[in-house]
Order: sequence, then structure tokens, then C-alpha cells
Amino acid sequence: MCLFDIIHKYTPNVWRELSKEQKEIYGSYDNYIDGKFVNQVPTIMNMSPANIFSMIKDSISGSKDRNPADQIPVAEIDWNKIKGEEDSLTWFGHSAFLLSIDNKKLLVDPMLGSIASPVSFVGSKRYKYSQNMLDVIDQMPPIDAVFITHDHYDHLDYPSILKLKNKVGHFFVPLGVSAHLIRWGVTKEKITELNWWNETQFQA
Repeated sequence: MCLFDIIHKYTPNVWRELSKEQKEIYGSYDNYIDGKFVNQVPTIMNMSPANIFSMIKDSISGSKDRNPADQIPVAEIDWNKIKGEEDSLTWFGHSAFLLSIDNKKLLVDPMLGSIASPVSFVGSKRYKYSQNMLDVIDQMPPIDAVFITHDHYDHLDYPSILKLKNKVGHFFVPLGVSAHLIRWGVTKEKITELNWWNETQFQA
């Protein structure tokens, strides 16, 4: 058994295989080819040998530039503004935003866990002075909707969804991502999946 198989078996926050029904539905879309969604805009992905060498060099020798020299200032969260009726936008770091608009609370990519990884012992960690972001969820007002842009670990976070799922009215996610949420205890009725460029109305 390889490491991926072990992770897949013993951790709940990894990719779940699409159902037969999902595969049949997705197969009808023009942007779903050979089992995956593909960019319909012609895009050149080739890298020159010079670019590859530069990337390898940076990955080996560039570690000194990957962390700030000093502590990053973190502003206090204005909960009165968030819970009020005034429009506002609050950034929780990286991908996570809470948008208050028309007295609706909309949360985008709530990655508030301590590490962007399916396991706790490897992955990109938060800076040590901002590791307790999950506690922020307890202070949040009821969330009308959560929007997940994609299922990379720095955007879709298992511990965050577990803490959020009972205070969120609805989840809007890309096609296929509902499999994660359903596995983590979010009811199917609370999830809307959308393909690229789809539009929908919410509490209009």
C-alpha cells in the first residue's frame, strides 16, 4: 500500500471518486474531456529549458525569500461591522473573505485551518502568530452562503467546513466538489454545483 492509499483510507479530507451518475452528467459538457475539465481557450503550457532551470534553482536556493523578515501586522476583526447591516468586506488571509452585502453574509473559500494539507505532518502551515483562525468561526454570524472556487487544500479546508456546516445556509461549489462536502456531513439539499460560466440566483 502506497502513501497515497494510506492517506486516502485514513483521512476524510481527500478527493472522493465521482459517482457513475456524476460522470455521466459531466460527460455531456463540452469542457469535460477524458475524465477531467479542460481549458477551452488554447493555452501554451510549454516551458523552455531556461525557465525550467530557473524554477529548479529558485526552489533550491530561494528559501530565504519565502518568509517575511518581520512579523506581519494583523488587524483586529471588526465584528460590529461584520454583524451589522452595513456593507463590508473582511479578509481573513489568503483565499478567505467574508462579504456583507445587502444584509447577506457571504463567505468565500474559508480556509481557516492551520495547514493546507490532507495530513497534519506535512504541508504549508500558517505563520505561528495566526494559527488559531478556526476560532474565528465561533464568532461569525450565521452565514447565508459559502462559495468554494476550487478544491485545492488552500481553498477547501476540511476542519473549516466541519465547524461551518451547521451555521451556513447554502454552499455554492464547482462541479464535483459536492462529493467532498457530502462526505463531510453537509446535506445534499444545501449544495448547488455550477459549471464554468454558469449563473444562478440566490435569495433574489
